[in-house]
Order: sequence, then C-alpha cells, then structure tokens
Amino acid sequence: TILYSVSIQASHNAGGEIHYEYISSSGGTHKYKITLRLYRDNTGILLPSSTNITACSASYGSVNASLNEVGSTGGIGIATPSYFDCVSSSNAGLAINVVTYDGEITLPGNAPDWTFTFQTCCRNPAVTNIINPSSQGFLIEAHLNNMYGQNNSPIFITEGVRAFCIGNTFNWQHSTIEPDGDSLFYRMSNIKDGSCSSVINIPFVAGKSYNQPITT
Repeated sequence: TILYSVSIQASHNAGGEIHYEYISSSGGTHKYKITLRLYRDNTGILLPSSTNITACSASYGSVNASLNEVGSTGGIGIATPSYFDCVSSSNAGLAINVVTYDGEITLPGNAPDWTFTFQTCCRNPAVTNIINPSSQGFLIEAHLNNMYGQNNSPIFITEGVRAFCIGNTFNWQHSTIEPDGDSLFYRMSNIKDGSCSSVINIPFVAGKSYNQPITT
C-alpha cells in the first residue's frame, strides 16, 4: 500500500476495515465506492482529514485513489457503554476514536486478484502480542475477484471494539451484511504490514502465534 501519492503518519492505530461497493462500468473499466474505517487510541497522533487507498492486481499493477473523512466518533468503546460486559465505560481505560473515509476508485479491468489496501504507521504501543508494536506498520486489505461479474463486499454491522475480561467467558458475534447474498465464512488473519504488492506478516512475541494470538 505505501504506493500512495501522499504519505500520512498517525500513531496508536488499533484496527480498521475496508468495504467496497460497485457503482458502474464504462468502456471496460469499473467504478467502485470505497469506505475505510479506522480505529485508533485517542492518546495518539490524530488522523488526517483525507487519505489514500491503493488497488493492485498482477494483471494491471496499482491504482491509487483519494478518500475524504466523512465521520469521526470519539469515546469509550465507540461511546457505547453496553459494548463492555464486565467493566463500566468510565473506568475501561481505553478511549477509541473511529474515523470513516470514503471515495471512488476506477479499476481498469477484470482480474481474479484485485486487492484494496491501506497502509500507515504506527500501531498502538499497548499491543502486547507482537514485537515492538509502536514501530510496526499498519496494513489492512480487502479482496475482489470480478472475473465473473462485479461484486460488493460484506459490511460489518458491529463496531470492532470490545473489552474482554479475564476469567469471563465471552461470545462475540461479529455480524455482517452481505449485499449480494453470497455465503460468508470467517477466519483469523496474520498481522500485516508492507505494501499492496508486497505484504509481510509481523512476527508475534514468544508464546503467541497465528493459532494462539491471545492468552485463553
């Protein structure tokens, strides 16, 4: 992803998601609306009012697009105390700011391996399961195969902020809507950095791994 024409720096990034929505086609090209949502610890450097996203494919190379901020929410657990089942919002010790961006990107053709990516630096130093989190880059991505028709990505309808309390069983329903009615499955992912065409996996600290990212 760091194929952007504009470089941004933030800190204390905690998570994010990318959604894409098909708009129209013309002359073999395809226009999509991109929505980027970023989660960051309020104690870090503020995110900018605009940013960039990259789409890449082995068949077409990279395409960049600019996104503008359309909404920002600050507060504890997205200012919703009910997100915390075992602590109150006033003493949760974590203030999460959510910033949403959107914009349009035009893909030059169909490919089985389109990847939309966003990359910046740096991660929240409070993270404990990766090496040197405050020095690690932050990359998120979404994938599209439009060889057999244009498509829309699933949309998360639950915010990605939760408090898990030690010793308590917790069941998190990370719900989504699938606009096209496609089947869905979930899997864990490696923690990523790099660029749209060269993604790397950030190493875990000793005792943690892809299959065991947290203590249970």
